[in-house]
Amino acid sequence: AKAQGGKFALLGRTALADEPAAAKGIDGDAQLKGALLNAAKSSGGAMPSPAELGKQVSRILAGREVRATLAAIEAAGAKARYVPVDVNNNAAVNAALDTIRKDWGAITALVHGAGVLADRFITDKTDDQFTFVYDTKVGGLRTLLAATANDPLTAIVTFSSVAGRCGNQGQCDYAMANEVLNKVAAAEAH
Repeated sequence: AKAQGGKFALLGRTALADEPAAAKGIDGDAQLKGALLNAAKSSGGAMPSPAELGKQVSRILAGREVRATLAAIEAAGAKARYVPVDVNNNAAVNAALDTIRKDWGAITALVHGAGVLADRFITDKTDDQFTFVYDTKVGGLRTLLAATANDPLTAIVTFSSVAGRCGNQGQCDYAMANEVLNKVAAAEAH
């Protein structure tokens, strides 16, 4: 962004929502949980479970990260837009990219950094856990490549991991998905 300017459309699963008033100006996981818990107590409403509290804090921190990334891109002199979309939803990705093309023109570069973890030994991993991890990387790349097939791409960047080459305990799905990304990137480069 600093070197070239340009326009950056960021797609991600995080739904951006306004932060609760209790979270404003509070940093850190434990501090946010405490502030949200105190707000729930003082309002007399239902008390969130630890799991619900953790999810709420995760959403707040993810939203902050997205907003900080957009601000950094714009501070570097480029334009930035965030579109909440699941990279495995073909129709939603196509609709998002159609809007981006309409507003900004053809897509010229693709960076695929989506990834999730569900670390478990292979004997303990469910099919759903495997599919979620594998499809986020591999299915997501497939969706993005199909959606940009008619764009004049000059760069395709994928975020892989050394786990794709060396493996990592509890990450059979993640390792396989990363190695597929490595192979697809090599094929695309060729």
